[in-house]
Amino acid sequence: QDRTRAGQRVHQRPEILRVVTVAQRVFEELSAVEQDRFDTISDDVMVWTRQVIGQDVNLFLDADRLYSCAYYATPGLSLEEAQAAKMRHIAAKLLAGPGQRVLDIGCGWGALGLYLAGVAGCSSVRGITLSAEQQRVAQARAAERGLSTRVRFALEDYRSTHGTFDRIVSVGMFEHVGPAHYDA
Repeated sequence: QDRTRAGQRVHQRPEILRVVTVAQRVFEELSAVEQDRFDTISDDVMVWTRQVIGQDVNLFLDADRLYSCAYYATPGLSLEEAQAAKMRHIAAKLLAGPGQRVLDIGCGWGALGLYLAGVAGCSSVRGITLSAEQQRVAQARAAERGLSTRVRFALEDYRSTHGTFDRIVSVGMFEHVGPAHYDA
């Protein structure tokens, strides 16, 4: 139902549909090399998108700003419930818990890192992103929740990351990396 309302709002805004259609066409016209580099320009795309359609980019995101696929464990879940189910499922698969140090590669707006620290009880979560805006927002969200001593978000390429971690997680980022770069 929430997705339907969001979809209706998007369809009521022709400028949003034009932006989405143009962005899809541009991406499809990129060469394979350019598509591999697409994640490095995502910050510019986000800024451009915001300039064109304002904060309505949030129509595509749930309240926690997750943009990877949700996990509909049971029929009838709202988008927010399905995204929470996804984070629970990931935490369970990681066997995430107290005392663990976690690296979240491609952390987006920080939802999973905040969940792992706040709900699963991980003692240290480091989220890395290539988006300055995502890093800024994620760090502010950690501070708002009183988690900034346990959750840090850095503007950093995963190929430059150093440290010791008990768990490493990445949700939806490898689609941007591409198979040619998996060994990095």
